[in-house]
Amino acid sequence: MVRLEQHFVVVAVGPDGKVVQEREYGLQIHGKTQTIHNRGSGSSYMEAVAPRESVYHEIDANKLYDFSIPGTYDLYVQRDYEADSSLLVKSNHIKVVVVE
Repeated sequence: MVRLEQHFVVVAVGPDGKVVQEREYGLQIHGKTQTIHNRGSGSSYMEAVAPRESVYHEIDANKLYDFSIPGTYDLYVQRDYEADSSLLVKSNHIKVVVVE
């Protein structure tokens, strides 16, 4: 099974405007522990998309970050473009509201 979170960077900004605290799994995926190796400066994941077409993937952001504090969170996904590492591919932003 492909762990898409190893190929994409999920960014979660909390109600306080700071990046949300990572859970243990998020730390592992982002190479901040020794359990799962860092994804490095690129990946072997590639998918062709024709003009005006979309790609759909699911990533469980709750596995990566701690959303236990009520408030509005801003999430988006990004990754380097493998053919030109100076380019960054970035998703639309979504707002997630956590209530008590």
